[in-house]
Amino acid sequence: MDIEVEVVPDVNIKEIEFSNESNDNIPTNNSDKVQDKLLPDNIIISIQELVHPHFGCYLWPGSYVLASYIWYYKYEFINKTTLELGSGVSLPSLLLAKLKYEYFKNRNKKFTPINELPPTIITDISKPRFILTNIQKEVILNDMKLNENSSVNDKIENEIDINDNSNSNDDIQYNIFVEPLYWGVLDTLESIIQKINNINVATIPPNNNSYTIDYILAADNFFIPKDYEDILATISFIFRNYPKAKFITTYQERSSQRTIQHLLDEWNMKASLIPLSTFNCNVNDLVIREENEEEETTSKTEINNNLNFGGSIYSIFLLIIELKQ
Repeated sequence: MDIEVEVVPDVNIKEIEFSNESNDNIPTNNSDKVQDKLLPDNIIISIQELVHPHFGCYLWPGSYVLASYIWYYKYEFINKTTLELGSGVSLPSLLLAKLKYEYFKNRNKKFTPINELPPTIITDISKPRFILTNIQKEVILNDMKLNENSSVNDKIENEIDINDNSNSNDDIQYNIFVEPLYWGVLDTLESIIQKINNINVATIPPNNNSYTIDYILAADNFFIPKDYEDILATISFIFRNYPKAKFITTYQERSSQRTIQHLLDEWNMKASLIPLSTFNCNVNDLVIREENEEEETTSKTEINNNLNFGGSIYSIFLLIIELKQ
């Protein structure tokens, strides 16, 4: 019997910078002013694009918009459990995991240590396998570690060991899970929920018995109309288990005739449209650094106002979807 060998595509590494300099009007309250000292003024996230035609191999503009929203409202997310659907190169989740780590690392220097980070769950399809393996490599590339119970936790040849990166001396448990998930297939979702419930209850903040999924994230998943109902069926299942959860998604308009309103009504959900201007998502602030592998020594070419990528940002909408009360 012939064994099919999956060929791993070539990679293209990009760095995306998020900075407070471009967000002078970030909302704050008294609590935020204290927390602000516990988070850096800028964070750079490295992603690996794959040279392959699959949707999950590239950074899509909707992913950047969603990550920009997370950066702008970062204080709302640092202590929350998040699950991303159809993550691809996973920019929003990688940013979230890094924010959680930076916050609790600095917090632990001043207060009673909390060594378990709220879970960051990153999901995508399991075939081709290299989509999920690439997410694992990106976690390592950004100096973070997967939870030992992550479904994807491969031994990667010729790569830095997952337990031997620059933060390996930390006692902090990142609780990053990379999980296979097909929209509308609920048994794998039940397995993910069980993993959340199995995290040591002693580490949960006071007055909570277990972690709950607070935010579901998706960047431009509403791409193929036949998938729309499966996506919302998946969201509905999560809402039944966690009715206070919110679904934050970006959507790039490709046809004025496509709509999900009738499906939202069918699944008893409501959506709020969030203008990009309210969280300072501006193509002029887009900074991408790209490795040039053609040169003998790797160089970084800074791309400001990348019109091929950033120009399409203005056709993207951000929606917050919740259960109707």
